[in-house]
Amino acid sequence: MTRTILMKDCKAQFHPTFSNSKLGGKEIHMMGISYMPGFDYLLFKNGEKVTDCKGTCTNCVDCINACYAVNSCKRFPNVTKNRVENTLQLREDIEQHFADIYWTIKDNNINVVRYTESGEIENLNQFMHLYWLAKDLPTVKFYLYTKNYNVLRDFFNNHVLPNNMVVLISVWGENGVAAWQEFKKYSNVKCFAVNSDLKVACYCPAYRKDKNGKVYRVTDDRAKCGNCKLCFDSTAKIIGCYEH
Repeated sequence: MTRTILMKDCKAQFHPTFSNSKLGGKEIHMMGISYMPGFDYLLFKNGEKVTDCKGTCTNCVDCINACYAVNSCKRFPNVTKNRVENTLQLREDIEQHFADIYWTIKDNNINVVRYTESGEIENLNQFMHLYWLAKDLPTVKFYLYTKNYNVLRDFFNNHVLPNNMVVLISVWGENGVAAWQEFKKYSNVKCFAVNSDLKVACYCPAYRKDKNGKVYRVTDDRAKCGNCKLCFDSTAKIIGCYEH
């Protein structure tokens, strides 16, 4: 049986994430929104496509081989299908897509949204829709990680982030450090640094190193995003992480 998820079998519809253990689950009223990761078609080792929907990332050459979102797409067809359908709706009917996000937030009493739980902002229009959504829902906290620096430049030329929207510049080693230096002056812009030499204020509690230096995943409640809140609710400007 083929493992490929074909777009002809997918619908353009919205699939929120509530049950992701890292987020903390629906019981703490947190929601994730995921799109297809990668900047091209994802491939299995044998060259077969994971799906015929291209990813949304624009700058992932240096991290794609270690990307948790890419790996999950290769392992779990249902995860891939949901991300494909989110991506299709985003590209085919952005107004409906953000209307569905709005009503999902309202209907489920969501108070924190992790946007681009996987995938990336593709263009300024998408970022503006997220900005308008955050302004329409001032009691809901929105946060996202991004490497699409061109979209941020275009946005900050004419706009200011609302108080309830946090953008984290993704830094992987030396990649993204220059962008962080460019954008750190803006309010509600932070840095999420993975294996970087930047001087971090605190570390993500979801990953730790053992006495031999091996990184391992922490699974207790303190490591859940909805309980930790460093990325979207702390005063720290630089947050470090051993993996992402």
